[in-house]
Amino acid sequence: TKVATGLWGCSRIAREQFSTGSTFLSLFLGYDQVKRAIAPAVRRRLEQDFLLELYLDVRAYTPITNKSGAVRAARVAFGRVYNVKTEVDAGLKGFRAILEAQFHPDGSPIETPGYGQATIREGLWMIPEMLPEVDTLPGGDRYRAALDTLGAIATPPGNQPPIDDCHANMWIPRRTVDIASTRYGESIPDP
Repeated sequence: TKVATGLWGCSRIAREQFSTGSTFLSLFLGYDQVKRAIAPAVRRRLEQDFLLELYLDVRAYTPITNKSGAVRAARVAFGRVYNVKTEVDAGLKGFRAILEAQFHPDGSPIETPGYGQATIREGLWMIPEMLPEVDTLPGGDRYRAALDTLGAIATPPGNQPPIDDCHANMWIPRRTVDIASTRYGESIPDP
C-alpha cells in the first residue's frame, strides 16, 4: 500500500499519522477482545477485508516524527497478536528511532516540552506496555531519561513550562505520570 497523501495527510481511516495509528489500534485491540465470539467465516472476512486493509495503511507510514508512536505501536500489536516477529521488531526499531529523533541522550526534548510529552502521549507509551517481558528495550534508557526530564521540568502543579508553543495549561497526562512511577520509579508532579 502506498499512502499518497504526504506526511501529515489522511489515510483511509483518519486524518494523519497519530490518528491513523491510534484508530487502527483501538479497532484492532477491541476486535482481539471479542473475536472468539465471532463465527470463523465472519472473523476471516473482518480480518482480511477490513483489519488487514487498515493495517496496510498504518504500515505504509514510514516517517519518524513526534506523531509516529501509535503507528509503531500498531506494528507491535499486530506482531504480538499474529506472532509475526518482523512486525514486533519493526515496531521496536521505530520506538528507538523516535526516541533518538525527539529526545537528546539526557532525555531533554529536541523540540519544546509540549512536543516531547506529546511524543510519548501519542502512542509511544504503548510499546513498552505491550512488551512487559522485554527488560531491555532498544532506546529504553532514553525513554526513561525522557520521563525523568518531564518530571524535572514540570511546574509544581504538573504543567509543562510555558516555552515557545507550550501554553501554561499544558499538563502531563495521568497515564504518563503512572507509567513513569510504576515502571521506573520516576516522579512527575501530578496535575
